[in-house]
Amino acid sequence: MVEQARKLVESDEVLLIFNPLGTPGNTAIQKYMNAKKVPQIFVSTGAAKWNDPKNFPLDHGLAAQLPGRGPHLCQYILKNYPGKTIGILYQNDDFGKDYLIGLRDGLGDQANKLIIVESSYETSSPTVDSQVVQIKGANPDIFVNIATPKFAAQAIKKVAELAWHPVQFLTNGRSPSEA
Repeated sequence: MVEQARKLVESDEVLLIFNPLGTPGNTAIQKYMNAKKVPQIFVSTGAAKWNDPKNFPLDHGLAAQLPGRGPHLCQYILKNYPGKTIGILYQNDDFGKDYLIGLRDGLGDQANKLIIVESSYETSSPTVDSQVVQIKGANPDIFVNIATPKFAAQAIKKVAELAWHPVQFLTNGRSPSEA
């Protein structure tokens, strides 16, 4: 993405980038775009980093901030599954970490009691099988899958292969084009 951004800025002389998709690629070009005074408008990601006007005044996020999404899920879990334990798979980047912050905030003082396992994965990993096995090993009642489509599908498949039957929650805001 960095080379394409340079081409747009230096060869095509674009005024701005409108609705670029995803956190990792936009993070890779963020400093460059700001140094060149080319705004990234309505960045299609919910990572909290896109709400930093002090350091990156030219960037403007589009999606609801990810930490704000977690509490809504937690309200549902606390109401409908009181006392049930939680295992979390998350992507080890701003997307996953921000969502995880929101989940912990939403659970409040119960977070350390209810979340019994968290396992992260890298986007360069071929699968999340070992992470799902690790989560199952802790035997949570609820499995929260904070993953992009490729890895979310792998996790769902692995849960089935393991004949594990937790209540499952998938995050939204990711499309197959982002996998």
